[in-house]
Amino acid sequence: MTGEEDHSNQSNAPEISRFVFAMFDVLGFSRWVETKSLSSITAAYRQLIERAVLKPNEKGSLAAFHTPEGQLLAVTRAPEFAYFSDTILLWCPLAPPLVADFVERCADLMCEALAMNIPLRGAITLGDAVLDNKTNTYIGKPIVEANNLEKGQDWVGLTLGNTAMWSPFLAQLHGASVIEYPAPMKEKYKQCAAPVVVD
Repeated sequence: MTGEEDHSNQSNAPEISRFVFAMFDVLGFSRWVETKSLSSITAAYRQLIERAVLKPNEKGSLAAFHTPEGQLLAVTRAPEFAYFSDTILLWCPLAPPLVADFVERCADLMCEALAMNIPLRGAITLGDAVLDNKTNTYIGKPIVEANNLEKGQDWVGLTLGNTAMWSPFLAQLHGASVIEYPAPMKEKYKQCAAPVVVD
């Protein structure tokens, strides 16, 4: 392999970026698979994503913000997503114009799922990760934190991880998006949860 070929492969590699990340577990998934056809389960996932994640931004399609160089940029972006078996993942860059809409879409996902009789348990975390649908690469501490927090909860709900208590992140959220409430946790996982949940 020449040095040029090696450089080419590195330029196609997914990059490490800072993300807001959410992981949802479909409760009772094993029974769902036993009682429903795969086509109906696939259709339910697709419908859930379309209703909650891919819907247009209700506050307008553009969000404006200033870069450190003083440029005014307009951004519109639905979260990235992936789902497999009993797990749904959502993520977007940890950028001020995107995080409030991201948390609202996570809340909408919970509500739409309940309306469809699909109970979810979820967690929101922040941090550096590789999240890339093109290469099916999902690696990073936010995933580990969200996984521990999600499986440690003892309810149907959406909880913030300790990393999501970062004040610049919380400052971007709408006042009604989150509430101070200690989520019911299994004893050995209590340290994983912040005392804040998505309303």
